[in-house]
Amino acid sequence: MTVEVVAVGLPHWGRVARVADAVVPFVVLDDSGQPVEPVRLFLRELVARGRRSGSVRSYAFALLRWWRWLIAIDVEWDRATSTEVREFVLWMQRTTKPRRSARTKSAATAGTVNPITRKSYLDDRYQPRTVRHSNAVLRAFYEFWIERGEGPLVNPVPQERKDGRRPNAHHNPLEPFRPQGKLRYNPPVPKRRPRVISDQRWEELFAALRSDRDRAIVAIVISNGARATELLGVRLVDVDWGDQLVRVRRKGTDAEQWPVHPAARPTSRPARSATSGSATPATGGRLPCSPNHPGPAPTMTDAAPPAITTTPPYATSPTSCSDACGGAWPTTNSGTTPPPGRH
Repeated sequence: MTVEVVAVGLPHWGRVARVADAVVPFVVLDDSGQPVEPVRLFLRELVARGRRSGSVRSYAFALLRWWRWLIAIDVEWDRATSTEVREFVLWMQRTTKPRRSARTKSAATAGTVNPITRKSYLDDRYQPRTVRHSNAVLRAFYEFWIERGEGPLVNPVPQERKDGRRPNAHHNPLEPFRPQGKLRYNPPVPKRRPRVISDQRWEELFAALRSDRDRAIVAIVISNGARATELLGVRLVDVDWGDQLVRVRRKGTDAEQWPVHPAARPTSRPARSATSGSATPATGGRLPCSPNHPGPAPTMTDAAPPAITTTPPYATSPTSCSDACGGAWPTTNSGTTPPPGRH
């Protein structure tokens, strides 16, 4: 079914809702408030495979967008073909993202580049990475239902044929399928170049930080490439004071410890009570100054966390993350060197 993609407007149908204290943290609801059963079962499968809450949420929104497209073109989900997927990709490449309200302060910067960080501000178009993510979600969704013996007979998100042959041609049914080829309708993604910050900007950044704790946090982020959400979730018991390691929950993996650069090594300096002078964290409980004294531990985002002191992060202002880390990566107890952080 070929439609004029520019003229298609998605209906304001359904929504993604968060479910507290549930096995599946997110659910796609229809207009009547009932879960969309095919999506619900697929999201439950994702949770069983170990996908984290953020991944389940992104899959739910991608499938909600797909469901709205199917409603707009009047096609059932289990009758979709590669034609509907192709038109959907064309629509995402040419339309603007629906917004609940018009831009106000961000209208002037949408689609421009930040002169300091050199990072592009998002505009109202779907980016190539969003289109590729949508294709990957739909491919996995229909693979799940085809394995169950339901849904369409052929996955509507096809893979590109290599040398004129379809992927997994003459496949032995006793052996597992191997991923072959890229998805046919995946747009190319431009390669990202590492962004750098000038010496002056580094000096302004650390001069603007108000405490040694903040400087230690920024230095740790630069030295090991931890995401903001990963570092803000660190508790004091996650700091191995003896081996100078900080354990973070890496995206898509279990907890692991990352070494801290010598310039950012923290030391314990608990906040003292104004009345008793005892070394007790302001949030209550004993400060775990070593791995042998766990105790209750507030997070770094608490209102009054124990202070963490650090030596001046850098003798000279770095121009990249590798310069900030001094070009040397300390090794872990196993002798392996972790990959450098993101620029």
